[in-house]
Amino acid sequence: MVRRRKLLFPILALLVVVLCIEGGTAILLRLTNTQDEGNVTLAGLEAQRQRLLGESTSPEVLAPENTTSPEWRSREVVHPYLGFVTDPALWEHSDLDAETSRYGFPFNTGSRLFFEPSEDRIVVAVLGGSVASIAAAGTYGLEMELARIERFRGREIVVISLAAGGYKQPQQLLALTYLLSLGAHFDLVINLDGFNDVALSATDLVPRGVFPFYPRDWDQRVGNFDGNLRLAAGQIAWHRERRRRLAALFSKPALRWSHLAGAIWQGLDHRVRKEMERSEMEVLETSSNRSSFLAQGPDRSYPDRVAMFEDLAQGWYQASVQIDYLCRAQGIEYHHFLQPNQYVPGSKPIGAEREAKTWVENARYRSAIEEGYPWLQQFGQKLVAQGIAFHDLTPIFEDRTELLYQDDCCHLNPTGNMLLKRALAAGLTSGFPAVENANDSGLALAGYDPVAYFDGAARPGREDLEVVHRGLRYHFADEVNQRRFLERPDHFLPQYGGWCAFGMGVEGRMNLQAERYPVDPTSFAVVDDKLYLFFRSPRFEVRKEWLEDPEGFRERADATWREIQRTSEALATSVSP
Repeated sequence: MVRRRKLLFPILALLVVVLCIEGGTAILLRLTNTQDEGNVTLAGLEAQRQRLLGESTSPEVLAPENTTSPEWRSREVVHPYLGFVTDPALWEHSDLDAETSRYGFPFNTGSRLFFEPSEDRIVVAVLGGSVASIAAAGTYGLEMELARIERFRGREIVVISLAAGGYKQPQQLLALTYLLSLGAHFDLVINLDGFNDVALSATDLVPRGVFPFYPRDWDQRVGNFDGNLRLAAGQIAWHRERRRRLAALFSKPALRWSHLAGAIWQGLDHRVRKEMERSEMEVLETSSNRSSFLAQGPDRSYPDRVAMFEDLAQGWYQASVQIDYLCRAQGIEYHHFLQPNQYVPGSKPIGAEREAKTWVENARYRSAIEEGYPWLQQFGQKLVAQGIAFHDLTPIFEDRTELLYQDDCCHLNPTGNMLLKRALAAGLTSGFPAVENANDSGLALAGYDPVAYFDGAARPGREDLEVVHRGLRYHFADEVNQRRFLERPDHFLPQYGGWCAFGMGVEGRMNLQAERYPVDPTSFAVVDDKLYLFFRSPRFEVRKEWLEDPEGFRERADATWREIQRTSEALATSVSP
């Protein structure tokens, strides 16, 4: 017994020491990781390791963490027409059987590139760089925003991203031309660009003597690899494998739940990552010293930066004109959008961005944006003068004080992306939507019986059983329901004017127009004796998410709907197409 007590004391002492070490390590991790609290939790550390192991499948993770590093470029391969594309064999989340992957565009939520023309379908091509690529995919994709446009209602909307990180003109023009030449069909083309066209050319290409309209880092993609470069490339691959092995080791159950083990892993991973970055810089420095026509193209020198940015904007403008010519010849609707950026003077209050370090004084591309964007805006007006649908989106955040960017380059956080998608959809509309959801003839609920919903069914009404109430026409499945409606019509009306209850109550609104999503009249819920309707597509079933928090959605939607009713007349006269 005495022996057991003697053993118990050192065991308890050891446990206390271990707990103290774990607690101290957890505190130390928090103190040394102030920018991202997700990194200091055990779950956050494990998420980082799983990303290294290739288990993250979020379409939002499209932008490289460090846009000056070639590590993210290891998935790209040279393309004979487009400059470069993503090699699906090197992108671990690719569906190798999908058309989108086979042609080098794996960042698509769908798998098809080629569709036959159809009156029941709208095929939308999105052109641009990483910001456009994220806008086309991501959570609650662009098709949900496009579906609220009156002329698209009742039609399947297919969004195909031909955008890729680093793409700039004429790559957007060439991507569209390439796909059309292969037989692709598009009804609408959205070109969202501008940042890459001035920032990458002025900062990365021109200083190295590379033709400014060549693809990003062209000299580093096609230069002849000498022995030193091959050695550095091998070292990069080895360092990447070391990081994956460390991540796999510290993801084992015995180590996964230890803060001390997490701290050790962070230290080891940091050291290996720094070694990899040194190898990457060696590739950059060695490849930038090579000079050949293959790598640098025709000479294009400028007397000053003013002449350079004017030339870059001129090339951007000419490529957009050619896209418009191509679309007009094919009967395709074309819209060109200038993407927002935090470094455009006066485009957004920068308090939150400065605090989060998504706006910094010495940002790599800041001067290029400040000098280059005025030229893009000037040439954008020339596009308008030629009858091209050009939209300057740089002011869309000018009254938004919250954090909307995720890095000090150009990429938006989820809220910013949602607002951008809404701005894209708003640019395609003309006028302002009616307060109530009805078609041009005033028929509400697409002709479905409003009373039948309260009996648990979505039933189409009959044209001969019609009631006009407050200027809208309602159809009924039978005379009984018609009489019930006439007895107390307001009770059976859908909430929020018949617009989607999820869209009306979703957080992060941009403006009142953006909340009015169309609905599928067969997607509904009756809660507390009130009727709610919902948007639905093959990809999104928002009714289920709404039912998980009906009170939260209703509270936000009620406030939004009151605001819409109060200000709709003023907004209708102030919102321009």
